[in-house]
Amino acid sequence: MTKILYLKTLCKTKAMKKKLTKQLKEALVSLNGIEDTYAKREDNPYAYRDFILNNTQDFLEHAVEYSINDHLERYLKDFK
Repeated sequence: MTKILYLKTLCKTKAMKKKLTKQLKEALVSLNGIEDTYAKREDNPYAYRDFILNNTQDFLEHAVEYSINDHLERYLKDFK
């Protein structure tokens, strides 16, 4: 049976909540062996913007290719 624990029931103050949250994250990392990527995003508030700017050309190429394929399919269906 799975039990759900809420941080509000365990922690009375914000300091306790932060400490418990940090300990839980460390425990999950040690169990999974995978580092929490969400924490890295908090450190860099411009990570989303940088990701979009770095991948804009690929996205636009994909969008144009998809649009051309869609247009050609409609065009070729008229000839069938």
